[in-house]
Amino acid sequence: AAACSPFGDREFVAGSALAAAYHPRSGSLFLADPAAGELLKLSGDGATRAGVGISLPARPVLRVHAGLLFMNSPDGPAISVLRPEDHAIGQQLDEVLLLPPEAVAAEQTRVADFLWVGENWWVTLYNPDTLDSGLYRFDEQWNYLARAPLAGGTRPDQLVAWGDRVLVREDRQATLQRFGPGGAVEKPFVSAPLAEMMQQQQQ
Repeated sequence: AAACSPFGDREFVAGSALAAAYHPRSGSLFLADPAAGELLKLSGDGATRAGVGISLPARPVLRVHAGLLFMNSPDGPAISVLRPEDHAIGQQLDEVLLLPPEAVAAEQTRVADFLWVGENWWVTLYNPDTLDSGLYRFDEQWNYLARAPLAGGTRPDQLVAWGDRVLVREDRQATLQRFGPGGAVEKPFVSAPLAEMMQQQQQ
């Protein structure tokens, strides 16, 4: 049977909302540890190559794209663009404000998740007081394109890339909303293994 073993030379606080991003070209793994306030870079064998103290959101999200490191900002509706090199890890190159008119009107001032799929950035913005959420698309230069119509009352927990589609996962829901290229609403994706696991947990 398959077994799990520790990866890396660091220990982390149990329950900490770690974020990870893998760099396919270098084999490096980036980790954001909000409990320690650190951004780390690990080699493929788990050795720490670099690290820096940095201001992190409570639930950080890291993405690698076009040779740069992207992270949701702890301070507002923004994405931080960071350097990934060992000698300059975490140095900020840019801060991209995300201000779709619908998000501004709904006071959705925090980034919950984001990812690059189908030649677009997809971003979930939410209101920290009401948890009202919206899903928005941007081009590669972060120019706003359109809002993707989530089902009413949706509070997304995670965006998942599925080919050139985006799946929206919501806690305690086995059915995932699905969007195609250009933001078109498609037939929801139903995960039988997820539904079975949730049923077992409820029992």
